[in-house]
Amino acid sequence: MSLGRKLFLGFISASLFGITLFGYITYQATRTAQLDELNHSTSVNARQLAAMVAGLEVAEIRSLLERARPHQQMPDYNLLVTDARKNVLFRSVEQDFDPETLQQILGSGINEGHIDTGGHYLLWSSQAVPDSNLSLYLLRRIEKSSFSSFLKSSGIPLAIASLILLLLALWGAMILTSLYQRLERQRQELKHQTLHDGLTGLPNRTFLVEQTEQRLQRNLPEGECIALVIIDINRLKEINDTLGHYAGDTLLRQIADRLRDAIRSDDILARI
Repeated sequence: MSLGRKLFLGFISASLFGITLFGYITYQATRTAQLDELNHSTSVNARQLAAMVAGLEVAEIRSLLERARPHQQMPDYNLLVTDARKNVLFRSVEQDFDPETLQQILGSGINEGHIDTGGHYLLWSSQAVPDSNLSLYLLRRIEKSSFSSFLKSSGIPLAIASLILLLLALWGAMILTSLYQRLERQRQELKHQTLHDGLTGLPNRTFLVEQTEQRLQRNLPEGECIALVIIDINRLKEINDTLGHYAGDTLLRQIADRLRDAIRSDDILARI
């Protein structure tokens, strides 16, 4: 596989990895933003409820919440009222919360947060009831947003963004491959110019010396030898002076073509 193709495939692979990473980061950021929004709304609701029961005694709060219990339309919510020692005096919904999780919330010392309970998140917000030593905890259970639900809500924008990134990656890979091929051609041309005569296209002195040294280092079969033949063109200067350098260059090219046709495939013809 050529280096240009390797660069192309490597660029595309890196782009696909980047698209996958972008999708994962977007999913995590979306989920975090949703949790932050739900935490905020839970805190707002808790403050409103704490203001509603401000100044009431425990029995009055219990009576008020018991009257509201049959009309509660949100079973995933639970309202706890605790005293100064964090003892639960009342809960609006008799949900079977894990006692350890409940104690973790009550003993956390922070006013809001969330806990990962496996398949759900348990969000809470605590507010001090004004004019009393009571605290009000609003607990909210929400399901974890799966990747499939994320795709349903954000799949089309993500697919469009991924397609744009992929097209940009293909465009960049094509430009990179084209640039590499151009540089490779220039390198080959420069190498050819370094080892060949610009007029006749024959190998130059440098090429001849390198090849001669390599062949002299070989062990030749018995009876074989290496011969070096030097050909000088007489009166070439007179042709250049009388007919011009164009005529002399044409003569050199014709001689090179005829000698090239006359030698064997393993012979070397060079202009020195």
